[in-house]
Amino acid sequence: MTDQAAEDAPFLCESCGGPTSKKVAQVTLWSGDQLVLVEDVPVHICDKCQEQYYDEHTGEAVLQLASGGFPQEYKVRDITVPVFRLPDGVITPQSED
Repeated sequence: MTDQAAEDAPFLCESCGGPTSKKVAQVTLWSGDQLVLVEDVPVHICDKCQEQYYDEHTGEAVLQLASGGFPQEYKVRDITVPVFRLPDGVITPQSED
């Protein structure tokens, strides 16, 4: 089996044991206080729990982009991201008894 065939072959999810499918996804990462979106990332996604897996080449490419500080020549566009807060009383702080 070639390296490409091995990367394309479906496998079972490590989290739930479900089958995975090769798809294209968006990946969000934090760079300092800035949220960064990387589009068109090839991934294997679990059909049951939606866990995402990257092949070695893709993982290295995303890490290289991030460790390079997200160079401007790879930027496609800017987007505005809304920020939300949960309503009061939704999360009850745990007491430290």
